[in-house]
Amino acid sequence: GAHAALAIAADLRGEEPPPLRFGYVLQCVSLGRRDGVIQPVRADDSPRARVLTGRPAAYVKEQVVVSTVRMLRLASRRPSAIRYVPGFG
Repeated sequence: GAHAALAIAADLRGEEPPPLRFGYVLQCVSLGRRDGVIQPVRADDSPRARVLTGRPAAYVKEQVVVSTVRMLRLASRRPSAIRYVPGFG
């Protein structure tokens, strides 16, 4: 949302829109409710050496989903509660 607004504003001013920089921190895979794989990755999506598996990975994956849903609900109720940090995401 924030990046799109900046891109539209730049376009209206006749300027080049800022590039979108995006990268993941983790790749999460659920293997049922009690099993999963968590692989930390670099910004270019290449894997890092460590891997988390089993129930701990399933728990981390569930927390990622829960926190994402909470942030979306918060943003829908109070958009000003979510801050845009230029250069991050």
